[in-house]
Amino acid sequence: MQDPHSGLEAQIVLANDTSESRSIMEAYMAKYPYLLSLFTVVKTAFDIRGLSEVFYGGFGSYTVFMMIVASIVHHPHPRNDAAGALVHFLEFWGNFDTTKQGVSIEPAALFDKASKSVMTGKTRARIQQGETKPLPPYMMCLRDPADITNDVGRKGIAIKHVQMTLRDLQRQMKVDLMKNERSSLIKPLVGEVYMLNHARRSMLENHGQQVLARANTRLAHLAKQIREKDATKPHTAPGDAKSSGVIVGVEEPVDAEKAAARSGATTSSPPVTTPAPKTQGEHGDASTW
Repeated sequence: MQDPHSGLEAQIVLANDTSESRSIMEAYMAKYPYLLSLFTVVKTAFDIRGLSEVFYGGFGSYTVFMMIVASIVHHPHPRNDAAGALVHFLEFWGNFDTTKQGVSIEPAALFDKASKSVMTGKTRARIQQGETKPLPPYMMCLRDPADITNDVGRKGIAIKHVQMTLRDLQRQMKVDLMKNERSSLIKPLVGEVYMLNHARRSMLENHGQQVLARANTRLAHLAKQIREKDATKPHTAPGDAKSSGVIVGVEEPVDAEKAAARSGATTSSPPVTTPAPKTQGEHGDASTW
């Protein structure tokens, strides 16, 4: 599926528990440190040619990953690196006879497809009863190391196109290796993948700008509504006694008698005491005070 506005693609996959498959993939990547780099190149080569869409008969990421592992196990290169493994991947799968043999990774073996078909017992019974047609003989048979009843190549009806492409890339790489004139030996494989992704990124960027513009418009409209709502409210100026009825910042003098009368108490002035005249002999002459 593809979103028509952003160009982003999505897939809905209904599958069983994949924890065993993920563990096996992690183990292979630990065993072959160059595996992830090699997978990136091969997967890109499939992508730009439309060979990785399972819906159209191509090969998904898991199948491509296991195809690479199978080529390393069955056709190892002395260099034991990504470059050597890439050359042998093209040779192994470009020239493999898919009509007669199937491939097993664990254990590493090639087997006769006719006598050792990879499928569940339920599927085999349906074929025997005529309810389901068997796969065409040219289909690739690759046994899943995580499930011996799962053939990861059973949906790849484009296997003939894949093999023809791999053979052509193999011939081109041999020529390039002999001449050694190319600045990049993998360019024939991945092509102008940057421009392909650049167009997709531009579509996504344009969609993002449109979403952002709509969001800004909504925010501006909301801010305008808030300002208009505040403008309709009455505003009180600080210190405006007529509008608020309250004198702000001025304290009214307290009348003690009125306050006491309201509280029911009485007030009286404290008695004034006149000091007695000093007599002579206390502090000298009385005229001194």
